[in-house]
Amino acid sequence: MFVVSLFGLAGQGVERATKELASAAVSAGLQVQAFFSSDSVHVTGMVKMDKLPVLSRQKEEADFSILFSPKNTELKPVLAGTKERGIVIANTLERIHNPLAKKRRIKVYIVDAAPFGKDQYAVLLGGLVKNFSKLSMKNLKTVVASGIAVEEGYKNVRLTK
Repeated sequence: MFVVSLFGLAGQGVERATKELASAAVSAGLQVQAFFSSDSVHVTGMVKMDKLPVLSRQKEEADFSILFSPKNTELKPVLAGTKERGIVIANTLERIHNPLAKKRRIKVYIVDAAPFGKDQYAVLLGGLVKNFSKLSMKNLKTVVASGIAVEEGYKNVRLTK
């Protein structure tokens, strides 16, 4: 089973990204379970996917975590909830260095999605697809309206060192 967690603020597209990522996984032939939650400010989403039916309803450590706004989200709990050797994709141009990422051997990728306004989520999903072999650009483009934003994320996501 593969787990993708999404973290952001209200209005950034976390809910939409969760739904569209789940739809892309279904178009790739995967079984999916997706949900999101929010309080007045923070929104989190989780998409579980596998070739077999996804029966677990508990919160899982993520293989991939997507940060919509790393400046406004505490990085430490996100890294703690990402599996060892997992991947974090962050919406920023700034390098992210954190001892917990190094200790858990988590790769942190960055991409600047800000210029895409309401389509920032699509840029981040494009960055995810580049690093996740179970989904393709074709799968993602079938459900995301802004194919240009997806391609931008795919082309410009880069590993921080």
